[in-house]
Amino acid sequence: MPDKAITCRVFEFETIPYSECLRLQLAARQKIVAEGGPDSLFLVEHPIVITLGRSARKENILDPCRVREEGIPVIDAGRGGDVTMHLPGQLVAYPVFDLNRHGRDLRRFIYFLEETQIRFLSAYGIQAGRRDGFPGVWVKRKKIGFVGIAVSRWISCHGISLNIGCDLSQFEMIRPCGIDRLQVTSLEQLTNVILPMGKAREHLLACFVEVFRLSCVKLPKNRLEQIRL
Repeated sequence: MPDKAITCRVFEFETIPYSECLRLQLAARQKIVAEGGPDSLFLVEHPIVITLGRSARKENILDPCRVREEGIPVIDAGRGGDVTMHLPGQLVAYPVFDLNRHGRDLRRFIYFLEETQIRFLSAYGIQAGRRDGFPGVWVKRKKIGFVGIAVSRWISCHGISLNIGCDLSQFEMIRPCGIDRLQVTSLEQLTNVILPMGKAREHLLACFVEVFRLSCVKLPKNRLEQIRL
């Protein structure tokens, strides 16, 4: 780990379309490439969307008719992994980090992303952990936290998603992560706690700060025109 805290800008959005948030991530990444700019962390919710990783197979969308009828976007994300879903009630975090500042170790970076979610969940009495060969965060055999990243020139993009209080039945439209009979769960399902998303964002940010040793500068909420990436 670094000897001193790493400066990181934090952007929070109550709801932002997936494609718009991806554009912001790529702009933040380019600022690091061009100018050595600071790390950025986006904490967001998305309207319902299905995203396809680089190894995704279209047959892992199990109900394409319903997807079309409900007008759910299906986006090639360019991240690692297979198919996943983002939806209201799921907290998504995108760390655009220069990994030269974080040890230049991809496996450790993924471990820390999982650790951030595990520490978050432990505060609510949820004993979450890892499964060998299956990225993400698990509660017994059910998946609650997802990891899907892309790294180029040691700069990360994409990130993690954590089910807080989302409609889990929506996952029936896909084969999450391409895993047969994968069951998903959420904080609300496990604890009956209805956690406000603002509080969830604040707590997850604290876990990022602790695990990655960040010194954060918060940017104005929901004001795209004020963001100067």
